[in-house]
Amino acid sequence: MKNILKKITMLSVLLSFFAFSGCDELSDLTVNIPLEIAFDVRGNSDSPNNSKNFRLSQYEAWREHQEDVESAKFLKASYWTISASPNLTADLQFSLSTGSGEPLFTFLMNNIVADDYKDKAYELKLTDGQIEALDNYLSDLSESDKSFKGNLSVTNIKGSMPFQLIGKVEIVLETEVKTDLQ
Repeated sequence: MKNILKKITMLSVLLSFFAFSGCDELSDLTVNIPLEIAFDVRGNSDSPNNSKNFRLSQYEAWREHQEDVESAKFLKASYWTISASPNLTADLQFSLSTGSGEPLFTFLMNNIVADDYKDKAYELKLTDGQIEALDNYLSDLSESDKSFKGNLSVTNIKGSMPFQLIGKVEIVLETEVKTDLQ
């Protein structure tokens, strides 16, 4: 008898919830879109770098939602090492600019042991001003295929020479996407 009363009570609560809250339209959905930029930096000098030009349309997740994106903003960014010369330690600097060269942000990672970031991410903690610059660039979606330039430079290199560092930076955008669900 107690089980039947519990079920009736739960059913009443659920019915009341739907009756009083209604079925609101689901018109927007938050979709996180990762932008992965791979770098291969190698050499004998103390400050080699590798630059990559890229566009939002290069990423399948962006193309999939592009027509319905109402807004996009920075969520997070991380660095990973894919492979590196043995015992490589260095300072890494990642810079992101617009395709036309306007700086968006620069982030310095001091005294990085490259192998430490093969299995875990190094979170790039941007300042409010850096986030604002990126968000402002993303705010004008009339140019839906935004272009960027990423640059990874390596300095204060310790370890065997010549060295090689293959790494990636992932920038995650939080987008508001309109849906057809009602």
